[in-house]
Amino acid sequence: MPETEAALSILLVNQSWFAPELRAIGHNVISAGWVHEAFDIRFSRGQHLQEILDQASKENPITHLVYYDDSTTPSLLGLDSLEIPSLFYSVDAHHHASWHSAFSAMFSKTLVAQKDYVREFANYSEAVEWFPLWAPRDVGPEEQKDIDVCFRGNLERDLHPKRADFFDELGQLISIDTKREPYFKSYPRAKIVVNQVVDGDLNFRVFEAMYSGALLITPRVKNGMSDLFCSETDLLEYDEGDVEEVARLVQHYLVHDEERNRIANAGQKKVFELHSAKVRALQLAEHLRGLKTGAQTRQHIGAANSYLYGCINGMLSRDDFLSVPENETEKRYLIQAIESLTKGIRSGEPFGSEGEVC
Repeated sequence: MPETEAALSILLVNQSWFAPELRAIGHNVISAGWVHEAFDIRFSRGQHLQEILDQASKENPITHLVYYDDSTTPSLLGLDSLEIPSLFYSVDAHHHASWHSAFSAMFSKTLVAQKDYVREFANYSEAVEWFPLWAPRDVGPEEQKDIDVCFRGNLERDLHPKRADFFDELGQLISIDTKREPYFKSYPRAKIVVNQVVDGDLNFRVFEAMYSGALLITPRVKNGMSDLFCSETDLLEYDEGDVEEVARLVQHYLVHDEERNRIANAGQKKVFELHSAKVRALQLAEHLRGLKTGAQTRQHIGAANSYLYGCINGMLSRDDFLSVPENETEKRYLIQAIESLTKGIRSGEPFGSEGEVC
């Protein structure tokens, strides 16, 4: 870090993405989450943000906050009372843009992983930019490639019926390894990785496979794919769902080593240079440095919609759905929604746009 740049004190919420990389360039980083025990601070869903900030600031006052999308409803209360520069990173906007857009109003800036959804946030956020995914682990290729073709991901039919059907059909045409194993143990040993997407997303698997040195065969999607990579130079593309096209590509490139290695090496080089965790951490730090304190002009209305969504979503997920919140977290969401809506009305925030709950 240049001597003229002061270190930031950053609280990462829900994920610990970039924590090691940000610390390596001199920043103080505290991670906080509810999913697993690896976080520096563990909290319960529905806890108030200020409690986490107080705990995180014992040694160094927190100067910046990053709230990472974890594909669930809001995990903390009080986000519309933030008094430090803050950033929201929406990864699964292709699933959650309808409420992520409202949620973004509570933060100084929003970054969106899926490029085509950036415009969905304009109703709530004046500061929103595309911030693509990356290769999260430093995992290079193995010398011995003992896996010809593989896919790593969830194939449970209840969760991903289209994916399960796709790989069932593909498995009738070619031999493909789809066993459950961490990607970083498989991709470095693979000659080819076949990707499959959900709702046209530019997913982590793209970056993981290419960084690992495998030839990636992935669906043609938008969301910034053509801005980042060149088909037949860095990777190969197929029309989504076209099993026969994938089988033809696999059969060709398995026996044409030079062509396969040329594309795989070009893709690996591009991801290593432009889309690694280290590169994204530096970019994230620059975004944080450019933030100003404060949220958007509709921060409280956005909060009311987000927390009300969290309450209703929890109620609808129960088999014995009732017309009133049943558990403590749902009640807290509802109370927070009412408080935020009251603040928004008193401060004269505009509300009532199409698609809003409030």
